[in-house]
Amino acid sequence: MLQFKGNVTLGHRMKINLLLIFLTFFSPVFAQEEKPQSKSEKVESVESDELDEIRRKRFEPRISRKYYRGEHLIYDCKSNHFACVNRESFNLCKENREFDIVERRRNLRCAPLKVFRTQKECFDEQYKQIHNQKIKIICINKKNL
Repeated sequence: MLQFKGNVTLGHRMKINLLLIFLTFFSPVFAQEEKPQSKSEKVESVESDELDEIRRKRFEPRISRKYYRGEHLIYDCKSNHFACVNRESFNLCKENREFDIVERRRNLRCAPLKVFRTQKECFDEQYKQIHNQKIKIICINKKNL
């Protein structure tokens, strides 16, 4: 047999190569398969989502008791002011408005206006709207007139 470095023969070298090829395809370290999530992994995933929600509520800038700061412009009809809020606050505003319309309330609680790319763009539009002296008809349920 041919000798390589040290005492490794060609036969040993072939066995080592075959072993490496075998391990590459069948070892869980090298070939990882997608496994369905176990019940405990799903629970951990849900807990992780809840932790993300808690962290968001704790660290995201809050502009009032009702709203978090973001790039979505709304008009709060109850408090009579514009606000740049996050997506969750914007969606809540939409849901409240839809509920008020279905319930045939004359005065709507909120008006979702526009989504901007950045908070600065939202702040600029908010500033323009604050100085616009138009009557706020967006707070009246037109279906109820």
